[in-house]
This record gives sequence, structure tokens and C-alpha cells, in this order.
Amino acid sequence: MTEYGHDTTRKRPRWILGVAIGLLVVAATYVALIIKTSGVVPANTSVAGISLDGLSPVQAKEKLQSALGELATAPIELKVNDKNVSVDPATAGLGINISRTIDELSAKTANPITLIKRLRGGGETNLVIDIDESKLMAAVHGLATNTTVAATEPSIVFLDGQGTVVAGKPGVVLDEAKALELIRNNYMTSSADALVVPVQITQPHPATVATDYLGAAMSAVSVPVIVSIGGVSTSLTPAQLKSAVSFTYKDGKFVPGVDGEKLFASLKEISGAFPQGPVDATFKIVNGKPVVVPGVAGRGTTPEKLAASVASVITDLNSRTVVIPLAIVQPDFTTEEAKALGITDVLSTFTQHFPYAAYRVQNIGQAAKYLNGTIVQPGETFSMNDTVLERTEANGYTKGFIIGGDGLFHEDLGGGVSTATTAVWHAAFYANMVRVEQRAHSFWIARYQPGLEATVSWGSLDLKWKNPEKSGVLIVTAMTNSSITVTMYGTKTYDKVESTSSPRTNVTPYKTIISTDPQCIVQPGVNGFSITVTRVVTKAGIVASTEPFKTVYSPSTNVICRKASPSPTPKPSPSRS
Repeated sequence: MTEYGHDTTRKRPRWILGVAIGLLVVAATYVALIIKTSGVVPANTSVAGISLDGLSPVQAKEKLQSALGELATAPIELKVNDKNVSVDPATAGLGINISRTIDELSAKTANPITLIKRLRGGGETNLVIDIDESKLMAAVHGLATNTTVAATEPSIVFLDGQGTVVAGKPGVVLDEAKALELIRNNYMTSSADALVVPVQITQPHPATVATDYLGAAMSAVSVPVIVSIGGVSTSLTPAQLKSAVSFTYKDGKFVPGVDGEKLFASLKEISGAFPQGPVDATFKIVNGKPVVVPGVAGRGTTPEKLAASVASVITDLNSRTVVIPLAIVQPDFTTEEAKALGITDVLSTFTQHFPYAAYRVQNIGQAAKYLNGTIVQPGETFSMNDTVLERTEANGYTKGFIIGGDGLFHEDLGGGVSTATTAVWHAAFYANMVRVEQRAHSFWIARYQPGLEATVSWGSLDLKWKNPEKSGVLIVTAMTNSSITVTMYGTKTYDKVESTSSPRTNVTPYKTIISTDPQCIVQPGVNGFSITVTRVVTKAGIVASTEPFKTVYSPSTNVICRKASPSPTPKPSPSRS
């Protein structure tokens, strides 16, 4: 008997057809899902804590730009060795990419994991941040250059005729690798406190090395030095040597330093027959116009050659004569060079007023003296610190009030110099100079125009601007007991420079503290705010450029000073009966 098996050849096509139909349904559903999730922001999505729920991609971009745009361009506040500095995000190659952030949320994708996430809701999504590493490294290196303070080695100077040991001072070097990491990790985080950047401390040699050399140093300046220039001989006395010579420890020995300018002046006072040195060309203002005062060639030597010659024999107690050949010495700045600068027009002028105080008049006036007559060559970068020098008594400064790193007023040398700095920056702004480094005070001071002022701090903060023109820039200052005027001259290449100021935004209320510190200084409270000043340059009757300058002011603490209440006298304990 024959048995027949089931005939499967007829059922197989139906099974294959069912699978095919199922795959088509899945594929169609998958394609529909791709289309559905493309071009829309997933539900329940937020970026940097900002909800984008229910928004289209265009609306989401606008909302993020409105909420984060100002923070993205705000200076990154840092503290290096108790000095406040800031980094401009754009200069450091930092920025937010809002378009890419939203596009990645709404772009068409076939990734099943991404599709499932979008269906469940986007959740918190990272903001895309663009970082130009080369610019960031350059900015940090510049920050290190501006904040690094080399260790000062021990030295010997002569005060009142006696050798005095000056102990060295530790140096500070910014840790660039850690600074890079700190800035990367904290960009787009808002905080009222500055980020503290790690530094490395470098130690000088101990003062004992100078103490051991003190006797040799005294001997070196206790014997006259004979100077012969072009057959005219004179003697530098021990007193004159002590006023101009010092010794600094370097590479395992003490190296003499000689102030050639002081010795040169001493020689001219000693002998009327001493050859006359050269005179540089200068400018004077006649009827409001700069006029070149010709330079004059001299006969003799230079302070530099004199200093080098004296330094070469100062430690030799046997051979104490230097012979310097007489030569025609041309001015460092000749008449031809002065005329070639093309300094003919008034570029800008600005007067900054200030409340009278003796320390302000002295410090602002001293800065004005250093500034007056300064010439900034074409393409040269002006430095306020380099021009007005370190604020020390030796450089003509006295103590006054400054804003400390804690945002409070303190007394220190050079208080008031920021008024001169503001006047210079204001004039440079309207002379269309290029900003290189500029920072406003940490909080707004009412006598200054908001967003258009500047401050400096020796060793950590400078005002720098570059002369972009083919002509030079001459700075002329004028002082009264309540104002400083800065005028800049050059060749005018524009019709006018104007400015517009935005409304104040992000207003932050100030806080009040009551201090019983005996050194307390009263300080008015001022709200913090942000403001943008835009420079508008017109050339040939049309607007040639617009440049925004944004400033973020912190609130100024309202400080109320009160005397400490006397401690109550303890009452005697009642005696037991």
C-alpha cells in the first residue's frame, strides 16, 4: 500500500507572500517614521536647560539665540594670582553653533536608536560648541605672557651712600595646560565669580647671596672712574657711581647695571666743555596744528655707550679709565622721519572730568606727562602700561583709591590712573584705532560713559590699541585740577566716527554690607548691567564700518561703614548667700 506525503509546494508561495507583505508594512512604517521625525524638534526637548517643546526648528533657533547669544559673547572672567583678567570668546576661538544643534535634532535620519529617542522625546540635549584650538591656545599663551611675573633675583643698590640688599621676589607662571582645560570646561557657564586659574610659583635665590657680595659691591663704587670722550676727560665720583650703579644676581654671579642716562647727565653737569648730545625731532602745536620741531645732531657719545663702558671697568679696582671716541651722533628720531609720519590733522580729542583730590591730580597728572608727546608709528601697538610706567613712588606716583580684586575700593599706588586710561581709550576709539586689549572697570563708575572706558593694572591688565594707518599718531595731553584732555593727531582718512549705545540689559541688583573694619571705605551701590557701544565710521559720505564693543558690569557692593560696638562690661556674678 502506497502512502502519499503532504504537498508543501502549494503552501510555500503563500508563506513567502505573507512575509513579503509584512516586510513591506514594516518598511513603509519605518519610512513614515523617518519622514515624521524629520524637520521637527522632538517633544520634551531642552538645550542648556531651555525648553524647546512644541517649537519648529526656526522657532527653536530663535529662542536659543535670544537666551544664549549674550552669554556666548560675554568675556570669560578669570583670576590669575589674585589679578582679574578676561578672555574674549571670539578671540579665543569659542562660539556656540545653534544651527547645528537644532539641525542634529531635526535632520532626517535612519538610525533606529535616534528614531526611538525622538519618539520618546528628545530630553536634555547638549549644545554644540565650536572650538578653534589654535586660537584658544594662542589666547591662553597671550594670557600667560601678560600675567607671567618673572622671579626677581636679589640685588644690591646704594641708598644714602650705603650698599643695601634688596631681597628677591617670587615669580608667577600661568599653567597653560590647566588654563586651556578650565576655559573649555567652563565656557557657557554663568557665574558671578571669576574662574581661578592655576599658577606655578618660581622662587628666587636667597638674599644671603647678596649679603655675601655686599663688600665687593661697595668697593666697586668707592673708587672714581675716569671718562675720556674726544680728548675731554672728567671723573665720575663714588657718589655719582652709587646713584647710577646696581648689582643683580644672574647665572651664579652679580652683574653690574648702569643707568647711562644718569651718568650722561652727571657728565654734562661736571664739564661745560663736554660734547653736546643729539636732540630728537619733536612736535609742537601751533594754532591747533602740529608742527615739526627739527632734530639736531650731536657730538660725543650716547648714554648706552657710556653705560656699557663704565660697566666694563666697574669691578676692576686697578684700571678705572674708559676712553670713548668722539663721534657725530644723529638723533634717534630725525626731522625727516618726523615729517614722513604725516601728522597734520586732529583725529580726535576728549576731556575726562574727575572730582578733585590731591592724589588724583598727582597720579593722573604724572600719567599725562608720560603720555604727552608720545608718537605711535604706523602699524605699532600702543601700550598704556609701557607708556606711563609702573605705578611706584620712584616713577612719580602716590597712593590713592583703586578697585581691588574683591570689587571693593582699596588704597594703593597709582589710584586714579584709570581716569587717564579712559581718556586715552575714548580718544583712540574716536580716532578709529584698532582695539587689541581693553577692559572696563569691574563695575560702572558714574563719571564714565558706560561701555566706553578702560582701566589698567600693572602686570595683569593693559590698554593696547594698534595704529592701522599709514601715518603716525601724536598724543598730546592737557591737565587741570579736575580734568585731563587727550588729543590725537595724524592724517584723517574718514569723514567722522560716531557711536551708538544699546539699552542696558541683564540688570543685576547690588547688595549692601555693613562693615566695622577700621580700614572700611564707603562705597555706593550700583546695579550691574550689560551694554553694547557700536562704533560707526563714515567715509566718503557712506557708512564704511560698524563695530560693536560689549561691556558687562558687575554690581558694585553698597558698603556702609560703622564703628564697632564696644564689648559690654561683664556683670559680676551674684555672691551666694
